[in-house]
Amino acid sequence: MSQTYGAVSVVLSAAALAGVALSLLYQVRQTRTSNEQAIRDSHLQLATLALRGPNRSC
Repeated sequence: MSQTYGAVSVVLSAAALAGVALSLLYQVRQTRTSNEQAIRDSHLQLATLALRGPNRSC
């Protein structure tokens, strides 16, 4: 009986570890996406300012 519980424990632990690993991968992907979006937004702001010209402040 204790071997059965041990086997079940191993399976549950492996599933939990896989869940943590997948969660970390998802967070890394989200962080990269967020950083890329911030860079794009900065480029858009710079392009908008450049197209307005030096005499326009708004």
